[in-house]
Amino acid sequence: MTGTALPTANSRPEIGPLDLPGGADFVEVVRSLAEFTQLHGRSAPKIAFEKQLALSARDLSSWVLPAWCRVCGHGSLLHVDLESSDGITPNFWERLVCPTCSMSARQRFLAEQFRALALSVQGIDRTIRIDGNPGAFGAWASGVAGQHPGLRVATQPEEDRDRPPTVGIFSIDLLPSVVDLNATLRDVVETLAPGGRLVLSIPFHAWAQTTISLAEGEQATGPWRHQLGWDLMDRCRVAGFADAYALVHWSSAFGYLGNGTPLVLIAEKA
Repeated sequence: MTGTALPTANSRPEIGPLDLPGGADFVEVVRSLAEFTQLHGRSAPKIAFEKQLALSARDLSSWVLPAWCRVCGHGSLLHVDLESSDGITPNFWERLVCPTCSMSARQRFLAEQFRALALSVQGIDRTIRIDGNPGAFGAWASGVAGQHPGLRVATQPEEDRDRPPTVGIFSIDLLPSVVDLNATLRDVVETLAPGGRLVLSIPFHAWAQTTISLAEGEQATGPWRHQLGWDLMDRCRVAGFADAYALVHWSSAFGYLGNGTPLVLIAEKA
């Protein structure tokens, strides 16, 4: 996941706000495939909203959508294009980008989780680790850490012993590529301080109950060794987390779109 460099000229057509039946914004905690199925069923108007947005811009390769960027704290014309999509409906989660902070919808949602965690340890010597390729989110997080005395942002796991207790690990696109999924989760539990949390922003097969993994010794043909399903929540608990769930936040006002149910995964240590 990388930040997206965008032109600053106001040359892109503006789409919206539109009088579309998207329904109310929502934040939901989901712990199972059954709960996700129910939520997705209720999200039909939101999926229709996204498709109608795409239809309204069907002759454009890129455009802007008015929304409130909660990272920047002001209104913004979010840029969107058809890269990494089916060519019809944009990949809103990855390609709806604020031109001020350069963060996609996914990165901006991660930034909200980071800021809340940073505020919870205000004035205390603590560490938040960011694994993977955070792009613009990583640069922003380092800047925010400078505004919170005692807070450190780390990107090297091997330094954990030499710094303040780790209260959060943001893992971006890494977990599906590890060799031993369960051992990795146990290591994270051991690294986190009591009350710490793992925030996962990863390829997740939300319609699959069971994770499909390559056999031991089998070579991956792509970047991923695991197709992660909802049994990941159980794996997190077995590894030692007290709770694990998906946090789903859809909002047209804040530009959190993505097939009606954009999400990150969170595991909490007791």
